[in-house]
Amino acid sequence: MWQSVLGVNVTLNNQDWNVFLQTRKDGNYQIARNGWIADYNDPCTFLDMWYTGSGNNDAQYSRPEYDAAIDAAKATSVPSERMTAFHQAEDMLIGEDSVLAPIYFYVNKYMLDDSIDGMYYTPLGYYFFAYTSQK
Repeated sequence: MWQSVLGVNVTLNNQDWNVFLQTRKDGNYQIARNGWIADYNDPCTFLDMWYTGSGNNDAQYSRPEYDAAIDAAKATSVPSERMTAFHQAEDMLIGEDSVLAPIYFYVNKYMLDDSIDGMYYTPLGYYFFAYTSQK
């Protein structure tokens, strides 16, 4: 599909998981798959990983303006200022510099009988059944 739609020739290189992780960490690729789930409910959990020198920055992305936007978001407790700085960082990362291209989001499907009350699901993907009861 990449070749027919985008005119891009791609050669897949399957590797054992540990080899792949090291190849990605070394930056020895042109494009690679990556996945991430939130550690906490804040944009920083996704955006901080692309900060220059971050241990998870396998793309080895570095842009002083991006780092400054992340620093600005971390330096204020005013929600609107934080979100403005995070949006600026995201615009650089995905829009201007095309460092990553989200192609899907993890989902968890579940079925719950209507007679069960008290179960809740958090934005981070955790299910809590401790307070459930039958109606």
